[in-house]
Amino acid sequence: YWWLNNYSAIGIAKESNKILTIVENIESKLLVSDSKIENAIPKILVSETNLIGSLDFAQDEQIFYTSSKSGKNEIWAVNIDGTEAKQVTFDAFATRRGLAVSPDNTFIVFSSTKNGGHTIWRCDLNGKNLKQISDGKADIYPSISPDSKTVYFQRGGSGTSTYVYQVSANGGEQKKLSDTQGIRPMISPSGTQLAIYFMEDDGTGQETWRIGLISLENKKKKKKIDF
Repeated sequence: YWWLNNYSAIGIAKESNKILTIVENIESKLLVSDSKIENAIPKILVSETNLIGSLDFAQDEQIFYTSSKSGKNEIWAVNIDGTEAKQVTFDAFATRRGLAVSPDNTFIVFSSTKNGGHTIWRCDLNGKNLKQISDGKADIYPSISPDSKTVYFQRGGSGTSTYVYQVSANGGEQKKLSDTQGIRPMISPSGTQLAIYFMEDDGTGQETWRIGLISLENKKKKKKIDF
């Protein structure tokens, strides 16, 4: 069973009876740093040989993140000083493709594979009241409006068209926000603009990643930033 215990490949030299393998040891770390201190040294809050994925701050200085420590991807929480790391969900199947804590500090939204494809779900900060709020097959990277009433998310993934959709934080009808294609939406603190990544011809025939800003008033892309 060479594929167990992080062995990723195997080769056998018949003449010398030697076996060659590759061992992949995954180590994920969750770090925090003070943005007000120049050249601040990051502090390790969590270090584990599992996949740590999406994360977000809660107002009480807790950090929520996804981890496969339990054997499957679930939501965990840790204090900002690194104490009291604990598992929050046990049957959420939270993916590494987005997690956000609501600005009113009452619930979390995240992408889940609980029903097969990727859909957006929500739960309370304690992991209770798990609820599906979108029904696409590739709904990922949610972002919550400042009033905690609307969730914006990416629908579509690799090899398909990707658009930003919106849905009530309680679920319901999902509406395409704009005909502008983009990924990983992020709402502005004012709630008036949405930032997205998108690709555009740079004039030489090469596709270049850019950041676009979509006005939530007229649903039009009004600005782009090169990087």
